[in-house]
Amino acid sequence: MMKILYFYLSGLLLLWSSCQRPTMLDFALRYAGENRVELEKVLDHYRNDSLKYRAAVFLIGNMPYHYFYTGAQLDSLRQGYRWMQRTGLSAKAVKHKLWKTFGEPDVRRWTKRNDARSVTADFLIRHIDYVFGVWEKRPWASYYSFEDFCEFVLPYRIEREPLEFWQEAYVRRYGRLCDSLCAVNPDVVFVASALNDHLRAEQNWYASSDLSFVEYGALQLLDERFGGCRELSGFNVALFRALGIPCGIDRVVQNPHRIGSHMWTFMVDTDGRKLPYLWNYYNIDREERMEEKYGKVYRDYFSVQTTNWAVSYPDEDIPGILKNPFLRDVSDEYFGRNVAVVPLYDSAGDGRLCYLAVFNNAGWSPVAVGTAAGFQGVFNNIDTAIVYLPVYHREGKLTAAGDPFIYTKNHEVKSIRGGNERVQKMHLVKKYTGTAMDRLLLDLMVQGVFEGANTPDFRDAVVLHRITKVPLPDSNWVRVNCPSEFRYLRYRGPKGSNSCIAEAMFFDADGKLIRGACIGTPSAENGKTWDCTKVYDGSKHTYFAAQDADTSWAGLQLAIPVRVSRICYIPRNDDNFVKPGDLYELLVWDRGQWYTMGRQVPDTYGLDYEGVPAGHLYWLRDLTEGVEERIFTYEQGKQVWW
Repeated sequence: MMKILYFYLSGLLLLWSSCQRPTMLDFALRYAGENRVELEKVLDHYRNDSLKYRAAVFLIGNMPYHYFYTGAQLDSLRQGYRWMQRTGLSAKAVKHKLWKTFGEPDVRRWTKRNDARSVTADFLIRHIDYVFGVWEKRPWASYYSFEDFCEFVLPYRIEREPLEFWQEAYVRRYGRLCDSLCAVNPDVVFVASALNDHLRAEQNWYASSDLSFVEYGALQLLDERFGGCRELSGFNVALFRALGIPCGIDRVVQNPHRIGSHMWTFMVDTDGRKLPYLWNYYNIDREERMEEKYGKVYRDYFSVQTTNWAVSYPDEDIPGILKNPFLRDVSDEYFGRNVAVVPLYDSAGDGRLCYLAVFNNAGWSPVAVGTAAGFQGVFNNIDTAIVYLPVYHREGKLTAAGDPFIYTKNHEVKSIRGGNERVQKMHLVKKYTGTAMDRLLLDLMVQGVFEGANTPDFRDAVVLHRITKVPLPDSNWVRVNCPSEFRYLRYRGPKGSNSCIAEAMFFDADGKLIRGACIGTPSAENGKTWDCTKVYDGSKHTYFAAQDADTSWAGLQLAIPVRVSRICYIPRNDDNFVKPGDLYELLVWDRGQWYTMGRQVPDTYGLDYEGVPAGHLYWLRDLTEGVEERIFTYEQGKQVWW
């Protein structure tokens, strides 16, 4: 796609400079090759309908830069949700099974097909007629510009999903509901919000990003409700556009505080404002705005964006998704306008591009594009309270262009560079940012009890151990002094806790693990995922959470009565606390790279490092297991996460 874009833009700029103005339509028709005849059929069909003709020109003119993939492996990998339904396996387990059976996703095994060379006249005419038919019935249609209609209602695709006619199926499923809502209140925000309320009430979305390794078509998502933020957004955009509600997708290419990218939906209000939401989590609101930290926010368009850096600087080696020509920087809509002037190590040459990167749990990922001016980089509209690293991207590699910095709420660049000989002792307790939920999950176990009984309803229950203080985040061992034998064992959480626990292990008088059949109250997800078997599956990464917050429990039914000598339990937690036995390494950032402060294997829940240079950026790595790791500063004896 970028070769096409470069070829087109180079020629376009040359011709524009000669006062000649070729249209994107001309280029698209030439690029279509043998499929040109199909596209010209569409134009001829609408020759006497000016609006539909303009719509066809808009779609066809942008087709050379849109593409999708086909292939046997791709079709097989898209079966994930059906495998889940058939086998009862989790999304993660199905992912591994799919990859083992069909191989990991490999674009080299797929066929890349360009829209300009694939779209037929019948498909495009059917699509345009259907979209106009729905749009013209909507009471809000007259409030929108034709440009907004083209970008946020008209497109036949959302990203690179299969080429298919999906609108009619969505209207069959939800069109009558939309019409009835319009009759009650013709306000587009009321209708959109009510539709989202209805979707949530259906409660049929399986939320997991484990199957988000290929792109799914709108028809598949209509029937198989699954996926992460990309699938959630794609499904909602397909639905709203099919019903004539202008909408689109905004995204962060790398979340500044955790691993991965993120995307969500927005709808266009009648006054042109974009109202962000993600229907399965938070609804549309004209007054409230999203308050998360995003660094930079980009909006997906169907048309090539002339303000995009890849369009303005076709010769630059722009990294990753930032060179996507359909993205427009809309950060100012989320956190206002500002200009950050950042010190650079050297001069890149005035007008050359430089970038800001954020930490992605394993390294630096570019999220913003700016221009160099001498020994400074200039960046527009960046979010505050985030650590950024200025970088260059040359020959496919990132190199540090300056010191990391925090962009403060007062719009000041606060560099993190150390720069003195002061050293400090550091006591480290986590490798990843903690949340209030982490602490709450530990607190909720206080007054929980482990019990033994000889009746299945536990009416003769004996308390083997009561949790009286906040437990450790990992293994908690307790000795049991009760001489009695029991046929039934369980963990029963205190009121309001949902008996949430990751693991419980009972040991007999000889120190052997006691095994039995799992029994207990229903889980919060009706047994689909976090049932009571998760308490006894040997994995601290799974957990039990009951439907009933007050009277729930998870237990074992034994073959014969057994005396319990010890109990080991693990609270539900993110498993990011420093724990005994794992190998850790502390890294310090200085002048463009990480330096090690050595490796340690702790024998308790915490690490101590001596002689660490003060005032720098740090990264604690667990070399034994896990992927969640964050950078931090060390202030007043505590880790401060970024």
